[in-house]
Amino acid sequence: MTLGWLLIAAWSAVIVYVIVDVRRVMAFNSRRNAQIGLGLPTSQSDRAVLINRVALVVLLIGSDALLVHYLL
Repeated sequence: MTLGWLLIAAWSAVIVYVIVDVRRVMAFNSRRNAQIGLGLPTSQSDRAVLINRVALVVLLIGSDALLVHYLL
């Protein structure tokens, strides 16, 4: 049971870190895509950051709920 809580805490910490630092993560991903030659758009607007943060919050809540349900 303790391992389940540690897994949930670790996963939550990773997602919260990405939520807080999403603009830098998006910039890193854009640079990496440009380096490997993908012609993807590199939008880092406030709206794109907000959409990513909302999606990550939904992912955090949903994944934690599933982990609690199946691990504990």
